[in-house]
Amino acid sequence: MILSVSEQARLFLLACAAGFVAGLVYDAFRVVRAVIPHPSLLIQAEDTLYWAVTSVGMFVFLHHTTGGEVRLYLLAGAALGAIVYFAMLSPAVMKVSLAVIGFAKRLAAAAVALILLPVKAVLLMLWVPLRRARKILLLARKPFKKLLQNVRICVKIERVRLARQAAVILRKR
Repeated sequence: MILSVSEQARLFLLACAAGFVAGLVYDAFRVVRAVIPHPSLLIQAEDTLYWAVTSVGMFVFLHHTTGGEVRLYLLAGAALGAIVYFAMLSPAVMKVSLAVIGFAKRLAAAAVALILLPVKAVLLMLWVPLRRARKILLLARKPFKKLLQNVRICVKIERVRLARQAAVILRKR
């Protein structure tokens, strides 16, 4: 397939854009890894998936643009696009992405706190009477505890007395 110079230039720029997009997608993986820590094995699996998808994407790009012919300038264009992205924009994209995610986390925490504010207020209003009721119950428990001990002692004495009477009755027979 013979391509004109202008068509080759257009395809080269498209390949640069494809490399740029591949770098952007990889940064998305990096942002997710920064927000949610990953074990080493999962990182390797994600990288393998990334490269598999990128390779298939590059194959589809080459197939549609050049009829499947591998042209060195297209691979160089994709590499150049990725290098330009990682050298120039990747640090800024990472900083902005992490800042936006940090802001979103703080905003979500504030929203949850705002939503829970009425619940906290109701619990606080109930807490004071419940604390007082608990104190009253603890104070009231002391005399009842003493009374319960006296009842246990009386029951024990009565049980011993009944056991003695039963023993006397059984001996008489």
